[in-house]
Amino acid sequence: MPDLTAIGAAHLAARGGRATRALARGLATATSGLTRRAMDASYRSALRDEGYR
Repeated sequence: MPDLTAIGAAHLAARGGRATRALARGLATATSGLTRRAMDASYRSALRDEGYR
């Protein structure tokens, strides 16, 4: 499963201005593993709710 935090940060960095890119880089490096695991678990749960396994 891809790292959703990294994907979100890359998306922000690609789409935003200088300040947004800096924020995205900070987000990607400052987010703890616990936050990433929680986001991934939430994503998997949402997919299961939609019928994906």
